[in-house]
Amino acid sequence: MEERKQLPLVFKLVIAALILSLQCFSFGGAVGGERGQWQLLLNNIGVVAMHMALTHRNTVIIYDQTGSGRSGYRLRQRFNGTKCTQYREDLADSSCYAHSVEYDISGNRVRPLRLDTDLWCSSGAFLSNGTLIQTGGYRNGGRRIRYFRALSQWPILPENDRVIVVGGRRVFSYEFVPKLSSGHKSIDLPFLHKTYDRKGGGLNLYPFLHLSSDGNLFIFANRDSILFDYKQNKVVKNFPRIPGGGSRNYPSTGSSVILPLDHMNGFTKVEVMVCGGAAAGAYRAARGGRYLRGLRSCGRMVITGNEHKWEMEDMPKPRLMNDMLILPTRHVLIINGAHRGCAGYDNARSPSLRPFLYQPNERPGRRFSALKSTKIARMYHSSAILLPDGRVLVAGGNPHNRPSNVSIDDGRGGEGVGYGEEFGVRFWLRRWPEDVVVTAYAPPFATHSISMNQRMLVLRCKSVERDENGWVNAIVEASPSPDVAPAGYYMVTVVNEGIPSVSEWFQQSSRPKLLHTHISPHHPNPPNSASLALFLPQYFLLLSPIEEPIRRPLSPSSPKPQTGLSKKEPTSENQEIDEIEEESNPETLKEAKIFVGNLPDDVDSEKLAQLFGQAGGVEIAEVIYNRETGRSRRFGFVTMSTVEEADKTVEMFHNYDINGRALTVNKAAPRGSCPEHPAPVLEPAHRIYVANLPWDVDNSRLERIFSEHGKVVDAWVVYDRETSRSRGFGFVAMSTEAELNHAIANLNGQNLGGRTIRVDVAQERPRHNSF
Repeated sequence: MEERKQLPLVFKLVIAALILSLQCFSFGGAVGGERGQWQLLLNNIGVVAMHMALTHRNTVIIYDQTGSGRSGYRLRQRFNGTKCTQYREDLADSSCYAHSVEYDISGNRVRPLRLDTDLWCSSGAFLSNGTLIQTGGYRNGGRRIRYFRALSQWPILPENDRVIVVGGRRVFSYEFVPKLSSGHKSIDLPFLHKTYDRKGGGLNLYPFLHLSSDGNLFIFANRDSILFDYKQNKVVKNFPRIPGGGSRNYPSTGSSVILPLDHMNGFTKVEVMVCGGAAAGAYRAARGGRYLRGLRSCGRMVITGNEHKWEMEDMPKPRLMNDMLILPTRHVLIINGAHRGCAGYDNARSPSLRPFLYQPNERPGRRFSALKSTKIARMYHSSAILLPDGRVLVAGGNPHNRPSNVSIDDGRGGEGVGYGEEFGVRFWLRRWPEDVVVTAYAPPFATHSISMNQRMLVLRCKSVERDENGWVNAIVEASPSPDVAPAGYYMVTVVNEGIPSVSEWFQQSSRPKLLHTHISPHHPNPPNSASLALFLPQYFLLLSPIEEPIRRPLSPSSPKPQTGLSKKEPTSENQEIDEIEEESNPETLKEAKIFVGNLPDDVDSEKLAQLFGQAGGVEIAEVIYNRETGRSRRFGFVTMSTVEEADKTVEMFHNYDINGRALTVNKAAPRGSCPEHPAPVLEPAHRIYVANLPWDVDNSRLERIFSEHGKVVDAWVVYDRETSRSRGFGFVAMSTEAELNHAIANLNGQNLGGRTIRVDVAQERPRHNSF
């Protein structure tokens, strides 16, 4: 965004991105190492994804500025009807090109959409009927309102789908769309004057707006924040300034979410989180060719009640221009952005390639974990949204001194229900559910690191019944008011022990109606294409030792909703990015990964990191636990900062005595290999349980698969006694504990014949007549 651009900020107070989390049972958290999976969906979608929004028709609206020159879609005629010829002037005329597309998720294809006026750095929101309303932009688009029917920040206000528009470049007021009356004008907001910094490029553009459950509006700009009664045009509260230097708003762009609201406290506790931003003076420094290190800190503050204090903590690395998405598990994904500089064309350096996962309910110091890196820089003018199948769609970016990125990655219809009314959710599980959460998510309008109107609710689950065929019927209670959950479309998702199902849509309306949403068995196939990018966050993964983690399934006794994605490696067509920080290089991290065996039971990941920190920098340390008992499995993995430090660590700590146990420390084996270990006498504990096998896998094939990871003593598939057909699971006995651990580490979650197999230690169980 340059000086000449208009930047209206719109935010939807009604329901732009709201996850309704129906808490039927206790929630199983996730802890992590390097997890996640990237898939390149489409190599060139024709436009830069400066703005993105998911519709309830399972399509994504993507658009750039109209003044950006040529796009990938040439038009036959302009919006005004004049013909686009082959003359040089017309070939260079932006109005002869489409600058927006609609992406079909299931078909993995795009169709161009025509835009007349310029939407550069604009904003939008969804109305209660699913219509996308979009406002503002640049030049001829600065005062326009547009509608897209599928079907600034704009919070849709609860009354009659009104939207409040706050701020803009050199605009210190707010207004409503539609207007309160024909003669109604914009209203001055002194808070915007107070937080404006001309020398810093503004520092209060795209302020963070969140609708509190008491009906007031939380506004954060620069470093300050207020609770604002937009109905009476008065400030209700002035909150303390967020600690530390720098700024959090454009061009020092950070990001913000409102953490999940919970029925347990009547939705009265509202907590805001702000992460990232740029250092003081970053804007002027960047314009002079110096790129200051971004902010590493995050702040959380409860904005309801009478006690208001920022709780500060640090991300693993500095970050700015980051997107923050609330996942169905109630975790927060921090993705995209850069380490240095500020927002704007060519104003940042050192792309942030590694997403972070934040678990709000973990204890401090254990809330952040790093996920798998991408190879594509997603910096200025990139965006990210959550899809119905649990994947995160990532697109766009002007990566500075490189071509604008027009690829998309993904990193993996309803009826109305009234306020306070009950509605039903139906889903299938293999056994009686013990740890299930149901979520419903209304998609945001995403641009400039802001997911406008993102919101999550934890709803009350009133009853659960399971029939003989495995179908579970849960009755839940909708939110009590439009202040808590503005009217609109939401995605319902069942989360079983941390694994989400594919979502279904329903409409939150003001009219009572009993709703039954069927979360049906579903196995989506990831799109097979050239380059839209998709990120599967793997936020449901438990601690995983595998080198290139994919979806971590539950233990054999823990069923999941019938949904999933098969593993697919990203293509090699990604644009090459020079890695500026070593932590962004996945190959370096693999070579610096260490296996640690024979750990004492009381050594957790934190103690392991402290111990190995004596040899150098520890990037990731994780002790592997039994998912059923919660006890340590006495081995783990440590990733050091460099290969040299990893070699030093092996030399220092192999056979190191800790609490009477001699540690086994060596380089973690790459896929398809196994470190050399002596083979002692086989013990019964060296048996592995393998689930979700393809029907054509027999004993010999099962043995061949596991023999690549050590000596197989025995392998057998379990067959139905009456039909003689495979039951889809089996057992493998390895010769040593180390080989057992490495087989699990390398094979769990792998795709075999189109099915994601589950591999874990076999639990001793009393024998029955059948499995």
